[in-house]
Amino acid sequence: MSTKRRVSSAARLILSQVAGLLASMVVIAGATYVATLLMFEGDMSAPPTTPYLLLNLIYTAVAGAVGGWVAVRIGGGRLFPALLLGGIVLLLLLAGGGSPAGPEIPTWYTGLMPFFWAIGAPAGGWLGLASGPSGGAAPRVATPLWVVLLAASSLHPRAARAQSPALPGEFRDAPSAFFPPPLDPTDASLVPQEIGRGVWVLRGDRGAVDNVGVVVGEEHVLLVDSHTNARMAGLVREAVARITAKPIRYVVNTNRHGDHVFGNASFPEAVVISHEGQRLDSAAFAEEKQVLAAFIGTSGYFDDVEYRGPDITVVDSLRIDLGDRHVVVEHAGTLNSEGDVIVRVPDEGIVFSGNLLTETVVPLLWSGTATEWVAFVDRIASLEPRLIVPGHLGPVTPDRLAGMRAYGGWLDAAVSREVAAGRSARDVGEGLELDARFLPPGPEILQRVVRGFHALNALRTAQALAGGAPPTR
Repeated sequence: MSTKRRVSSAARLILSQVAGLLASMVVIAGATYVATLLMFEGDMSAPPTTPYLLLNLIYTAVAGAVGGWVAVRIGGGRLFPALLLGGIVLLLLLAGGGSPAGPEIPTWYTGLMPFFWAIGAPAGGWLGLASGPSGGAAPRVATPLWVVLLAASSLHPRAARAQSPALPGEFRDAPSAFFPPPLDPTDASLVPQEIGRGVWVLRGDRGAVDNVGVVVGEEHVLLVDSHTNARMAGLVREAVARITAKPIRYVVNTNRHGDHVFGNASFPEAVVISHEGQRLDSAAFAEEKQVLAAFIGTSGYFDDVEYRGPDITVVDSLRIDLGDRHVVVEHAGTLNSEGDVIVRVPDEGIVFSGNLLTETVVPLLWSGTATEWVAFVDRIASLEPRLIVPGHLGPVTPDRLAGMRAYGGWLDAAVSREVAAGRSARDVGEGLELDARFLPPGPEILQRVVRGFHALNALRTAQALAGGAPPTR
C-alpha cells in the first residue's frame, strides 16, 4: 500500500472516530435536554430524579450505539480500529474521574453510565457491520472490545469517589457514608415565608441552601444568620427591604459555620451577636472557607468574603429589645459547633434552631452525643413552641420532636450495645445502619445525606462512650 493510501486510510479512521464520538455527544446532549424540559420544566439546576437518571442510562446506550454505527459505516466496515480509540478515550476519562458523583448525583448512576456506553458502542458497531458487506466479522471483533469496555466501566466508581469533596481538618475522620448536604447557593434565590406576626424566614429555593430569619420590631429588624457570602447577604437585604422599611439593627449567628456567618460584613450598620465560642481567628476563618469550598465545590465563591466576628457575645442568654417585642438568644451547648445558640421569639412561639434541629428527625452532631441530643430536644419541648425553624430546609411543628427524641434514644442504646461488645468507635460509625423508621421520605439525595449524618452521629457517640473528646468546629 502506498504512503498516500496509508495516510488516507488513517485519516479516514480518525474522521470516522470523530464522527462517531460527535454522534454520541449529540444524542446524549439532545436527549438529556429534552428529558430536562419534560421532567423539570426547563430548570437545569433541579436535582435529578431516579427516573431521569434511568432515562439517561438508556440515552447513553443509544448514544454509544449511534456512535459505533456511524464510526463503522464511515470507517469502511472496520469495527475494531474505529472503536479502539473510543475505548482508549473512555479509559482516560474514567481514570480521571470523568463524571464524578457530586452532591446530587448518586454513585450507582456514575458507575452504570460507562457500563451502558460499553453495551451500546459495540452493539452499534455490530449493527453497522451487519448492514454492510463485512457483517460476518462482527462477533469476532466486537467481543474483545466489549470485554475491554466492561472492564473499564468497573474503574468508574473508584474514580468518582476519588473526585468527591476533599474534606479538610476534623472532617477527615468522618465515616465513609458521610455525604455533604447540597449547600451550593450559586444562582439561588431567597423566598420569603411569613411564619408569624412580623416574623419571616427567607428560604433558599434549591437544595439545602441556608435559611435566614427576619424578626421585625417596632423600631428595628433582627436577622437570624447572615448567609454565605456578600451576594447572598445582598439578597437578604433586598428581601428585608420588601418586607419593611425599618433598619436592620441586629444579626444573631446561631453557629460559627461559614454558611451562617460569612455575610456578617455586609451589614456594617448592624450589631453582630453570637456566643464567644463562635469567634474565628485568621486560621479558623481560612479553614472554614476551605470546608465550605469542599461542600459547595468551588473556592472562588468566597473571594468577596471578609470575616466579621461578634460585637456582643452571649454567655448563657441575652434579651434583645426591638421596641414592641423582645427576642431571646440562648446558649445551647456544642452539639453542632462550638457555641451553638437558639433564637426565641416568645410572643409568637417561634424558635430558630440553627443547625441543631433539621426537617428530618436525624441531626448532625459534629460535636455532640446522642444523650446530649435527647436532653436538648427535651429542652426545646419544654418551651412549648408553636413552630421551629431549622437552619436548612423547612420549618417544623413540635409534633416532630417525638421522632427526634426517639432517634436519639435508639442511637444511644444501639451505640452502647456496640461499644459494650468491644467494637471500636470507628467500626460503630462505619457499621451501625440507620433504622428504616428514621429515614425520611423524599428524594434519594436527602436519604443519602441523612444516612451520612447518622453515621457521624454514631461515631461521635461511640467516641464519647469510649472516653474520647469529639472535635468541635
